[in-house]
Order: sequence, then C-alpha cells, then structure tokens
Amino acid sequence: MTIASTDLAAALTDVRKAYRVAHAYQRRLWDLLRTVNDELSTRRLQFTRWRTQGFDPVPNARTAFFEERWAWDFLPAYNIACEWQRFDRARNITHRPNLIFTADTGYLSHPHSSPTVSISSPSSRANPKCKSACGR
Repeated sequence: MTIASTDLAAALTDVRKAYRVAHAYQRRLWDLLRTVNDELSTRRLQFTRWRTQGFDPVPNARTAFFEERWAWDFLPAYNIACEWQRFDRARNITHRPNLIFTADTGYLSHPHSSPTVSISSPSSRANPKCKSACGR
C-alpha cells in the first residue's frame, strides 16, 4: 500500500487539528474542575481522586500498548470521574460528591465495544454531559 505524500500531509494536518480541539476541551474541563474544587473546598471538601470511566487507565511505559490496549485508553478525560471527600465527625459520616464528565454520550451506546468513530456523527445522538452523585 502506498500513501501519496499529499494524502499523508493532509491526514497529519487533521491529526494536529484534532489534538488541538482535544486540548481545548480538556483545558476548559480543567478550568471548570478548578472552579468546582475552589467552591467545594470552601465547604471543607477535599479532592481525593480521579479515574477514567469505561476504560482502563493509561498503561505504564513498559507495556506494548499497541498490541494489548485499545486507543480509548489513551483518552482518559473522554469520560472521567472526580471525587471529593469530607468526614463529618459529629455524625460519623463521610460525604463523597462525585462528578462524571462525558465528552461524547455517543460512546455510552457502545458499553463493551469500541464505537464507530466518525467525525460526521449526528450531534443529536452524541453530546457532552456532566452527572453528579453523592456517596456516603
């Protein structure tokens, strides 16, 4: 298979644009999380952890990721959960609010398989969302 240099250049330009869009999304998400964290800290809630939702965390450097993992594992902020915590000594209760940010709800319709990736997917079926939960 031969790839014309103009086709390759166009494809790499698309990749650069896509990474810049992903960076812009993540930058906005980080700013939002910083604002949420500032507000929750005034209520004595401390950030405790984040985790990916729906896929594994990015593997360590010695993993042959291209053989053992799927590409979604390298997009952890695509579907991410953040947790804060506060222990109420008077009532012996731990409050654990969680926020889950999903960049594209179209992924959720493919829970155990890789969704078909299409730049022209209908936006009516694939939207960003934020869900909250509070655990004890």
